[in-house]
Amino acid sequence: MTEPDGRPVHTLHIWQFQVVRDVAVLGGTILALWLGAKLSVVSLPLLVALALAYLCEPLVRRIVKALPRIGRTGAVIVLLATAVAALLGLAAVIAPPVVRQATALVRNADDHAHRARAFLLDEQRPAWVRNAANALLARVVSDRPPAPPAPETATAVAPQLDEARIRALVREELALRQPATEEKDLFQRVAAAGGAVLGSLGTVIGAVAGAGLFIAIAGFAFFTFAVRFPAVAASLRSLVPGSRRGRADELLARMDRIISGFVRGRLMTAGVLALIYAIGWTICGVPYALVLGLVTGALSLIPYLAFIGLPIAWGLLAIDALGAGTPGFYTMTDPQTGVLALVWWKVLLFPALVNSVAQSLEDYVLNPLIQGKATDLHPLVIMIAIIAGGSVAGLYGMILAVPAVACARVLGAELLVPRIRNWADEASTP
Repeated sequence: MTEPDGRPVHTLHIWQFQVVRDVAVLGGTILALWLGAKLSVVSLPLLVALALAYLCEPLVRRIVKALPRIGRTGAVIVLLATAVAALLGLAAVIAPPVVRQATALVRNADDHAHRARAFLLDEQRPAWVRNAANALLARVVSDRPPAPPAPETATAVAPQLDEARIRALVREELALRQPATEEKDLFQRVAAAGGAVLGSLGTVIGAVAGAGLFIAIAGFAFFTFAVRFPAVAASLRSLVPGSRRGRADELLARMDRIISGFVRGRLMTAGVLALIYAIGWTICGVPYALVLGLVTGALSLIPYLAFIGLPIAWGLLAIDALGAGTPGFYTMTDPQTGVLALVWWKVLLFPALVNSVAQSLEDYVLNPLIQGKATDLHPLVIMIAIIAGGSVAGLYGMILAVPAVACARVLGAELLVPRIRNWADEASTP
């Protein structure tokens, strides 16, 4: 008995059997994924850095080809410097209005919630709207334990005690306890305020330190991965047996085309859509349109998830129009009651037009032009994979979901399905 490469079985060590190597590779991959999920503080920035190095590899090659004297290290430095300059310039333009709108949204959140509740529970709303609003508010507001019943007021005073004497005793007791009580209350208030300040300060410091650590690890790892990317790819390729290297290169090329086509395409599409949503909803008068547009564009990284932005735009526009207090483009005075009322068709139409333009541009221009047929993955499959990965391993799982599905699809179509068909043909042959 011999192995496929012609070597006798009795001359081989156990690790030289192909099935043993396959099982070891599969087990090592599963162990690496499990450890990565457990050590996400370190593995997540490394994974992001590796993904960025993989996505930027075509740009690095072009820079090296255009400027051969600087080498890969110089090309990566030029790429990083250009990216940092572009991000700083973009932040200088976009950050101030975004920060203003985000701060205003947080500051006015209670006011908006009060307006929405008053509008939904108004007697002019249909009964089913008021009932639905009550049910929603009952679920949102946490149930509080009922207050203990108030003690019954005494209806009579014991006959042996005089009312004047009782009042005098109460005044004396209050006079004795008031300084200590006030001092204790003041100490408690100061301690509570100090604890709140220290807690908030610790949270901010922790968040800044975590973000700084993430950026430091990811930046250094990206530089290392980008400079040594060809060497890393060549070392991984050398692990494939020579007899199967041609087939492996073909499968890896298909996986690379699918993964890179999806990731690069979705990033570019999300950037264009964020710009369209932010500008379009700003023109329509939607409050906080820049923040909402950027968030909606980021959500479009996952297909079909950007639809969440449209109902939010409707709600913000309606609440802001009603809060103005005077008739405007989206409001009018009811001639019968004299109450300010929304012009619903305008509130619903104009933000929906922006959403329709963005979705049509994505479906008929951006996806065919940027991604084309390279991804070969149905958007529904991508959405389910990302949601499943996020539910299993959070952000770590969401990042790995699409590459895992793409690789599984290629391996299944090229290796598993032909074997199943051959087995079925052999089983059906008499």
